[in-house]
Amino acid sequence: MPLTFVFGKWLVSSFFLLFLILFLLKDRILLRQFNFTFHNSINWILLFLWGGYISSKSDFNPGLNYFFGTIAAPYFLFIIIQNITISRKYLILIFNLLFFSGVVLSFFSFYNLFQNDFNLSMRIGSIWADMNILSAYYLILFMFCLSFIINRKKEQKIYLYVTVLVILAMAIFLTQTRGVWMALVLSLLVFFLKKPKYYFFILIVFGLLFFAFGNVIVFRFLTVKNFGSDLSSLGRLQAWIATISLLQNNLWTGYGFDSFLSLRDYAYTFYLVSVVHSHNTYLRSLLEMGLVGTVLYFSFLVKAIFYTFKIKRRPDSKDYRMFVDGLQLSFVSLLIVFMFEPYFSLYGCSTLAIWFLISIAYKINSNHKIDLNDVAQNPGLSN
Repeated sequence: MPLTFVFGKWLVSSFFLLFLILFLLKDRILLRQFNFTFHNSINWILLFLWGGYISSKSDFNPGLNYFFGTIAAPYFLFIIIQNITISRKYLILIFNLLFFSGVVLSFFSFYNLFQNDFNLSMRIGSIWADMNILSAYYLILFMFCLSFIINRKKEQKIYLYVTVLVILAMAIFLTQTRGVWMALVLSLLVFFLKKPKYYFFILIVFGLLFFAFGNVIVFRFLTVKNFGSDLSSLGRLQAWIATISLLQNNLWTGYGFDSFLSLRDYAYTFYLVSVVHSHNTYLRSLLEMGLVGTVLYFSFLVKAIFYTFKIKRRPDSKDYRMFVDGLQLSFVSLLIVFMFEPYFSLYGCSTLAIWFLISIAYKINSNHKIDLNDVAQNPGLSN
């Protein structure tokens, strides 16, 4: 499944998930194993009911697409992960495949850089249509790769992971997505406050990046300082204000999926840039699903974040460290980048990537179904 993320098409990944869950059901039926676990059933039922209601308020195509892509497909992914036995070795394999998908996307970014005569003043993307969404996917992979390096066993070689980390760092830089840059810096600062032995390593990484690309980095961050003269920033600000203005009339139930474009003119008759959404994950969710739907939807993410701290308090937490640190780094980063783009959307595969992290957090928390010490030789279906 991770390799389907290369295409950046939510539909491709979603249908692959549908195939997987049908395959899982077929195996259970043939093996007469009918013990199918449904975690958080009440929350999921409520979310499906509310999603159906919101879809009925939306135009047909966006309503159907968003219901399937942001609710049904994440549910398939969640159920699949909760109902298979995953060893530590198998989890590493999954993330290695994710890293591979990121490297493939990065090479397309480097190819685009070559096509543009190595012009570092331009924003360079890859296959995914939306560069900002792609940059957050790179960010998630960067955080997990960093966690794998930090939490490696002494006998493990890290040359490959260091290479992947450098490639992902370059790809993030090429997108020139300021929100992702900011999230990267802040989340690493928060994470390493209690890990002084890694200060020198982080300072070297950031020092080398700034030495090599200081002019571009300073220029991009100066656009934040000179907010009033940057059209991109002003357009984003207009989108936020317009969304907040619309929410004053219907905060509780929202307006329907992908509704910003049809409603924006009620707030402003003229936009400095052509904004087609709220440019904010939180605001977009409130606008489309209302406060009720947003609380239901984000409850899974909040609980996943809580689980990562709960797991760390366990006596055997070192067995989980490489995954839990990656989850925490990713979640902290996402909470920041959610301020700037709608990552629970159909622009690329960001929604499924985030729900993959949520599902893994739930799975690790219910560790009676996981063999992190590699006792299970077959990382297939649970008995």
